Amino acid sequence: MNVYIETGAYVGDTLYNAEYPLKYSIEYDYNLYLYCKNRFIGDDNITMIHGDSRTVLEDLLVSMGGQSVVVIFLDASTRTTSVLIDELELIMKHPGNYKIRFNKSNIGKMGKNGIITLECILELVRQSYRLVVEPPDSEIVELIQNSGSESSVSECSSSDSL
Repeated sequence: MNVYIETGAYVGDTLYNAEYPLKYSIEYDYNLYLYCKNRFIGDDNITMIHGDSRTVLEDLLVSMGGQSVVVIFLDASTRTTSVLIDELELIMKHPGNYKIRFNKSNIGKMGKNGIITLECILELVRQSYRLVVEPPDSEIVELIQNSGSESSVSECSSSDSL
């Protein structure tokens, strides 16, 4: 079974368009959470979760137990900040069959260790994932698993772009 997890629902458009049999969305903003909860009230395939993706995502990954193919769209951010690095670190700690996606707009935002850079992301995931941007002008970046090896945590400090 394929599972879709997104962090940062906003108004739920990405969640609505995701074609997976089981979908989870984590939203930090309570008003946006309530909006999406009401929007998808009749859809038994969607589970809305209110909370901080840096804790809720870990619980979800543990509950999956590596059993399912999981597509994870990391989109918990504001105009100037992102928790992308925190979320990637969590994923690296919990081996599983994951395809990770994030928006290019996260690069250049402030993360926990400074500005999020492409170099920082690649350093963090290099042993387990390869980066794919298809088509080349796509706003979505995919991290595709290589071998499942663990990777190390790095700090972000300089800026790069795709």
